[in-house]
Amino acid sequence: MNKHLTTAVAVAILLSGVASPALADDKSSSKGFFERIRQERQDKREEQEQKRDERRDEIASKSAELRQEREQKRAEEQTKRLEKFWRKTSERLAKLIERQRKLADRIEDRLKRAEANGKNVTTQKADLAAARTKIDAAKKALDDASAQIASIITNNTPADAMRKIRDLHKEVTGKIREAHQALVRVIVSTRGIGGGSPTPTPTASTSPTASPSVSPTASPSVSPTPTPSQ
Repeated sequence: MNKHLTTAVAVAILLSGVASPALADDKSSSKGFFERIRQERQDKREEQEQKRDERRDEIASKSAELRQEREQKRAEEQTKRLEKFWRKTSERLAKLIERQRKLADRIEDRLKRAEANGKNVTTQKADLAAARTKIDAAKKALDDASAQIASIITNNTPADAMRKIRDLHKEVTGKIREAHQALVRVIVSTRGIGGGSPTPTPTASTSPTASPSVSPTASPSVSPTPTPSQ
């Protein structure tokens, strides 16, 4: 019996020695499996976060591009409005200056007829020369203003550009008004020298009918320019 007991104990010890490494291997394998699962989940979360970040960056980039496009389009529209405003304004001012030139020519013709009839028109001719100088000054002011418009629009905000354009408009109309007053003095001085009395002929307003969104303040109109009768 002792022999059988000894044999059973020996078998049990042998089996325990064989089973322990197997159990240890199973535990190690199980631990590695769960570790891989955790790592895969972590990798997946990181990948999803990266995709979300990339998506956010893409949306932000597109939004910035859209804003830039809208701002550029708005700037182009404002530039066109300002350019159109000045084009119409300068055309009106140029026509007004041309009318003053023609009026000066008619006055000169009348002075020549009066002088041919023996009238002394020395003072009137001097006044007319002074008026022509002022007309030339108005034309130069208009040309100088037109030459600045592109730079003003490019290098300023629409509001600032409109203020500067309004200042140029005021400067030109001031020169036109001076020429107008000089012509009036000449016409008044020609009364009584023959050839008929001068009659006033209204001129076009110096204020344009259309203005851009950044509207200028109202500019005074040049009063009617009198025209001598022929």
